Amino acid sequence: MDKESGQEKTGCDHKLTCQNEILKSFWINFLRGTALKLVLRIITERSIQSLMKQYSDIPKFGVVVGLFSSLYKLTRCLLNKYFPDMNVALKTYISGMVSSLALLIASPGEQSILKLLIYPRAFECLFQLMCEKGYIKKFKHGDILFYAIQVIAVTYNYILEPPNLPRGFNRTIDQYSQLNYGEHVTLLASRARLRADLNRKYGQTN
Repeated sequence: MDKESGQEKTGCDHKLTCQNEILKSFWINFLRGTALKLVLRIITERSIQSLMKQYSDIPKFGVVVGLFSSLYKLTRCLLNKYFPDMNVALKTYISGMVSSLALLIASPGEQSILKLLIYPRAFECLFQLMCEKGYIKKFKHGDILFYAIQVIAVTYNYILEPPNLPRGFNRTIDQYSQLNYGEHVTLLASRARLRADLNRKYGQTN
């Protein structure tokens, strides 16, 4: 027992009790997810009346985002309590796997939004892990640089090599980029022109 708080030690390092920490995580991320979805809907709808008629997906997306974080923390706390000697990396892996169950209640479009948000962040975490393991030397703002590289990679592939992106990425970016017909035609023509130039210079490409 912790003499100061009167709570049973579970190996967790958060200040609140595990239950309160999980609830706090859920509600904070629920609000963030709801706000993000609301902004995206406003961008695409451009009409408050249309938004008010169909708004059920907005809090639903908040629930998905909230569950991502709370399921992770719940699993991590349980592992700390019942398997205190388990490797930290394994605990993180298991917790991450369990948190992905939140995707089961997300629509394909919502899954694509989450993938776009998580993909660069996942590679940023990979950078931190490689630094901790000593595979690469950590340098100032390296995590920001690594994150930026992943964003650039997604942007490059969306514009020039759409087949390289995971399924649904292009459709989601198209939806929220709000290209008009002329801009969309110009984008398609630019892709075709670049592919033709590459074929002439380097031979046939896929």
